[in-house]
Amino acid sequence: ENTFLDSFSSFRMNYLIVHIGIMLADGLQGTHLYVLYEGYGYSVASLYCLGFVSGAFTSPFIGPFVDKIGRKRSAMLYCLLEMIINLLEQYPNFAGLIISRVVGGVTTNLLFSVFESWLLTEHRKRGFSEDKLEIILRDSVIVSNLAAIGSGY
Repeated sequence: ENTFLDSFSSFRMNYLIVHIGIMLADGLQGTHLYVLYEGYGYSVASLYCLGFVSGAFTSPFIGPFVDKIGRKRSAMLYCLLEMIINLLEQYPNFAGLIISRVVGGVTTNLLFSVFESWLLTEHRKRGFSEDKLEIILRDSVIVSNLAAIGSGY
């Protein structure tokens, strides 16, 4: 029983560390894009709208794609795509910013689906009880809110 609790505690902590990292990164990126786009002289609203439209069009395909390549790979893909987005946004090149927002729509869909679905799958695969899932999900909401506050939202 004690080893099982230690295993769950380790699983919970590992997930929460990754979760706060991705939520902080997303929050910090979001709060600074407004200033960045204005500094480049581009329409903040237009670029953000492009990301939302991209997310809307790609959302029906994200679930089947994630099922095909796996949740863990999808989570790693999210991180890779976010790095590419951040590289593209370092330069005031409008085409690069358009690409970054289109990809940003995809990554937003991944962010708010892949990590929790991976958590559920892995939680059940390890044989943890369903009531323990409530603990991790509760803690992830707390962590998300703290990350949002910490990133300036």
